[in-house]
Amino acid sequence: MTWLYTILFSGLIFSAGPDVGSMPVPAAPRIEVSSSQGDITERLDKSYPLSAEGRVSISNTNGRIELEAWDKEEAALVVEKTGPSKEILDTVKVIVDSDKERFRLRTEQQDWYRGNNADGKRQVQVVIKMKLPRRAVLDEIENVNGEISISGFSNSVSASSVNGGVTISGLKGRLEASTVNGPISAEYGQLDPQTRVELSSVNGPVKVTIPTDSDVTLKGETLNGGIKTDFALSVRKADFVGHSLYSRLGSGAASMSLESVNGPLYIGHPNDGRSPAPSTDLSSENGGDDNVSGLKGRRINARLIAAEAEKAAAEAKSRSAKAMKDALKTAQVETARTMVLTAPLVERSVKEALDAARERLKAADIGKAAAVEARRALRMSSKTWDFGSGFGNERVFGADTSIGRQTKSFPVSGTPKVTINAPGCSVRIVGTDESVVRYTVTKIRSANDDISNEIKEKADSRSVEINVSGDTEEKWRTRLEVFVPHKTNLKVVTDGELRIDGVSGKLDLKGEDESITLRGSGGNLTVASSTGRIRVIGFRGEVNAETELGTVDLDGEFDALTARSDLGDILITLPSNFSGKIDSGGEGAVRFDGLSATRVEDNEDRFVYRIGSGDRSYVVQTDGNLMIRSSDTLLNSN
Repeated sequence: MTWLYTILFSGLIFSAGPDVGSMPVPAAPRIEVSSSQGDITERLDKSYPLSAEGRVSISNTNGRIELEAWDKEEAALVVEKTGPSKEILDTVKVIVDSDKERFRLRTEQQDWYRGNNADGKRQVQVVIKMKLPRRAVLDEIENVNGEISISGFSNSVSASSVNGGVTISGLKGRLEASTVNGPISAEYGQLDPQTRVELSSVNGPVKVTIPTDSDVTLKGETLNGGIKTDFALSVRKADFVGHSLYSRLGSGAASMSLESVNGPLYIGHPNDGRSPAPSTDLSSENGGDDNVSGLKGRRINARLIAAEAEKAAAEAKSRSAKAMKDALKTAQVETARTMVLTAPLVERSVKEALDAARERLKAADIGKAAAVEARRALRMSSKTWDFGSGFGNERVFGADTSIGRQTKSFPVSGTPKVTINAPGCSVRIVGTDESVVRYTVTKIRSANDDISNEIKEKADSRSVEINVSGDTEEKWRTRLEVFVPHKTNLKVVTDGELRIDGVSGKLDLKGEDESITLRGSGGNLTVASSTGRIRVIGFRGEVNAETELGTVDLDGEFDALTARSDLGDILITLPSNFSGKIDSGGEGAVRFDGLSATRVEDNEDRFVYRIGSGDRSYVVQTDGNLMIRSSDTLLNSN
């Protein structure tokens, strides 16, 4: 379940908009002396024009963010900076970049104050309060140390916090919310059929309240905590740890996913006198698998994987004593290497490891089965997440660290080629209407580090190359954000999370264990990962996607399509009028949803299905689950 790593990255690094046209908020704030501890407060009250569906991004380090919807095409901003002295207040800048279609705000720590008294140890608190158009798109609302409160909006919302809760109320649109340390609470007065909700917490409860008569598909999973619901839904307890839920209310048109590592889940409804829609338990549709979401997500100890590999090898004894011996030896050697890395969390459940190994055993390929499972445990356990030293302590947020940023722009012409090599970084690339390539690197670093030593670039009017060296052990420390023309040829290599929005051209993307996500893009796409999820939304053109153990989720209109995964699930979403062939291979089941398919070739190793009469042919191969669905099913019942 790569969602966990996404949470860790998304909350810690702050959105850095283009510096062209950016400036500190131009105002002479009123200074007030507070009555507590002799603190002083600077207050700014200012309004900006913003269209009804303008886009908003806010990034704060210390202090609350409060956003409220209203029916004006205007962004009303109130900022309150509080600290022990004017000198310390001046170390924190509030930077606004705004026009009619977009509003961006970020707080920036210019330098950490080092005094000889207690004042130097107290950080500046910045409280951000805004009233925004009701239909505004809240792109990225990010906080490090502080709560986020959002109310009354009817469009898309994305919010994340590291140390602090996220509270959403009166929402009607799409929602993605995550936090590392803190609760999440979301309240919907109405769920439209196209509504999609994803709520994720590492340490904290997740609560959602929806109308009693909602038509929604619900998925919930928690590792250390229970699941409570006001609806008649079936909650399943996993074999080892955790609980899960996968159910449909009514037609299941909307979708909602709740996940927590250490904390309970709660799904409730108001006392509105309405009758709940009929509920359907969908867990059985997955054959009783603990992993009801279809993603490889349960975290367990590497010792348990070793034990299950031994069981799998023993079951093959009747088939081949020699094969069993080789498999057991391979599993023991690989797992011993895993144990040395002292990582308690890996991304496969005991049941999944056993099932995958058993499938390989059927083909008498025991050695490969054990090696694949153990190598995956080794890869995932090498991610040693040290929560004690990585979140909220003095090593990260104290007086010896700072936030460094570097920004550069390069004018380009035509369709430029942009090459990005960014080990140890999370990367976001956004298409714009400008003939400019602009990058911003943001890093949480030691105060003495020089961020410029880690960045190298070369550029001319037709090509730009950017090389950034981040921290391969703590990728959340470094974020690279690149703005390119909509028509750009991209080549990107990173082992961190990769997100691309609105870029079309020849796209060559390579990742490892973190997710790769593309939205609103097109052209010719080649994308590969080791275990990271590949997700493509609204793509037009040719796609070649390949992963060893990750899942693949492709949506769009494809001129050509090849998708391969060794063990991961594959989901393909096609237009309702698609006509052509699907050539599938592997041992996984094939399922069609909303599309009428007829099998046209019949042999043991090859399954070819025809939809309509077209001559277009797609190749999709996996030993996991495979679903081909119509885009109409996203708005209709499941």
